[in-house]
Formats: sequence, C-alpha cells, structure tokens
Amino acid sequence: MPMPSRSKAGEKRNKTKLWERQPWDTDTSYANFHTYYLSQKAGKRTLAEAYRRYRRAKGYEEVEVSPPGGWNKWYYGQDSKGRNLPGSVYANAIPWKKRAEAYDDVMYRGEQTDWAEKRRQEIANLVLAERKKTPKADHVFGLEHLKLALQEDLRILADAYLTGVPLKKLAAQYHTSSAALSALLRKAGLPSRRLNEMRETIFKEYQAGKEVAQLAAAYKTNEEQILRLFAYYEITQPSPTL
Repeated sequence: MPMPSRSKAGEKRNKTKLWERQPWDTDTSYANFHTYYLSQKAGKRTLAEAYRRYRRAKGYEEVEVSPPGGWNKWYYGQDSKGRNLPGSVYANAIPWKKRAEAYDDVMYRGEQTDWAEKRRQEIANLVLAERKKTPKADHVFGLEHLKLALQEDLRILADAYLTGVPLKKLAAQYHTSSAALSALLRKAGLPSRRLNEMRETIFKEYQAGKEVAQLAAAYKTNEEQILRLFAYYEITQPSPTL
C-alpha cells in the first residue's frame, strides 16, 4: 500500500481539533489538560487553578502549591527537558492556552462541530430516557433533570440563547419543553436578550460613571436586569470612594 503524501497527512492532522488529543500529548498530560484546565471558565483559565483542582480531586491537602515542572512543560507543549526540538512531535506543539482558546472560539460562538453535536445528543438522550419514566411530571422533572444534566453545557446553552437561537429550537435539541428550558435559564440569572445586544454600550456608560439605577431607567428595565447582565459577564462594580 502506498504511503500517503505529506500534504494528505497534514490534512488529516488538521482535522483534529486543537483541544482534542495531539501527537505530543501523553495519557496523563491530556487527561489533566481536558479535566482540570479546559473545564475552567473561558478567559479565566490558569495553570495554577488546574493544578489546584487536580490536587483537590486527588484528596491532597488544601494548600497553595505552585504547579511542578512537569505541568509547566505540558502547559507550554514541551518535552521532558523543556524543549521543542525540530523533527520531534514537540516541534510544533501548541500551548494549552491557545488550544483552549480554539475550543472557546467554536463552543461560544455557536459554530457547529461533531463533538458539540455528540455532546448535545448524549444529554438529550439522558433527558428523554428520564422523561419516559415520569411522563406526568414532564415540566417539573424536566427542569430538575436539566439542572443536573446541563451543568457543564449551561454556558454554551445560555450563550446560544442570548445570541438569538430560538428557545423552541434549543428545547428540541435537549428533548425538553420550552417552559422547562426557560425556567432553567431564569434560574441561571440570565439577562434579557435585548440588554445583551446593547451590553457594550451599557458597559461603557457604566465605566463612564452612570449608576445602575440610571442605566435601568435609560434602558427601560429594572436594576435587577442590569445587575444580571453585569454578573453574567463578570463586570465588577467599583468600590465607593472614601
């Protein structure tokens, strides 16, 4: 059998998503990347937090410990001696941060991937199977089950809703009712779509000195909705000047 050309081999490698296992990953390094680093909130990930989560999962003492050298090498995509030798699998290794950013670009901007679709289908099947057990309590059970089943995917779901994906379509993907999904999003403290569309302007006005009450009046809403918008995007209110 003829060997594939370099171009075809490159095309095959390029089909692997950056957050999926790469040639330079070991079983241990990939497991730690996926479980303790990638699972952190987008834009807030740190190697120190990944190592903290790892120690907690292993039942180690809760003390502040810097990640060991091996973790740093994994983070930067280096071999055991901290190198990216030409010709080795580490030559073009990509750091965890950039791999996680690639994941965020796909998951939080609503692009469809085989991985995301598979994940949604797995959860949908769980919800569907449980609903069949208690058909008379569809709405109530649907909400409680969604709260558990969607723990990891709630941000993806919320972002999809805020960017305009119809609630009915999202509910169909998870085999639940629009009412149950709407109740879940309300409990998650989601801001309104209208305010979300104007968030950049609202944030600028807030940073320029406008109070929450003034923003609520200007955008014909209540203070709770403005605060929900701030909380969702982790906008910290400044401390009052003494």
